[in-house]
Parts: sequence; structure tokens; C-alpha cells
Amino acid sequence: MTREFDKDYWERHWEQPYGNRPEAATKNAPNPYLIRATSSLVPGTALADLYPGVLRAKINSIHHQAVKDLGRDLQVQALGEPDGIIEAIRWSGPSYVLGIQWHPEFLALRAHDPSELDGGPIRREFLACARARRGD
Repeated sequence: MTREFDKDYWERHWEQPYGNRPEAATKNAPNPYLIRATSSLVPGTALADLYPGVLRAKINSIHHQAVKDLGRDLQVQALGEPDGIIEAIRWSGPSYVLGIQWHPEFLALRAHDPSELDGGPIRREFLACARARRGD
């Protein structure tokens, strides 16, 4: 069962969180997959555990919505710098639910700059959880 459309359960969000601020221009650039924004990982979270020793990294943050108020059982995993906008959340329930405001698949499938957050660990975690759920 999915709660994809149950916004009150998951979170309340902002439309166009950047409005007319300078950040809006980069978030809506012609090739936003190349844009790199800095995100800080929240220490002690599951996402931070996937990246030992990484406190902040570049991500391809391309979104026009942002979490305003966390829903039940959601935890912040990463924050944008310097705006503090939530870039990643995780549900503390029994299923694998990770919400991120970037595209790790583009960071996992190519050589990346060491300052970028490698998407491989997120992909491997997701696939391991899918295999466990399927019973492999």
C-alpha cells in the first residue's frame, strides 16, 4: 500500500520555496542535472551512516517544492546549505522510505568529483532492501 498522495500523513510542502531568490535561477537552470548545491548530512542518521566521515557534499538538487512540516515518523536526513531547506527525509516505520530532493542515479553512474555525494551507497541500500523484501 502506498501513501504517495496522502500529503497530510507524509508532510506539508512549499511550492516554489525559492520564489524570486537567487537560488531559484540555479534550481531551474536549462540543464539542472549539472547544478551542484551543497547539502549537509545530519549526523547519526541512516543517510549519514551510508557516508562515513562525510559532513557535507555537492548534490544535483533540482526541485521546485520543499518539505515545510514533517509528517508522522519522518526524520530529516540532509539539509541544504545555506538555506536550511530539507533535502532528505526518512520514515522510521518498518518499510524502506527515503525521500530525497536530488537524483542520485545521475551521481552513481558516472565518474564524480570527490566533493559530490556518490549515489552508489543509496542505490545499493535500496536494492538490498528490495531483495530482502522479496526474500532473496
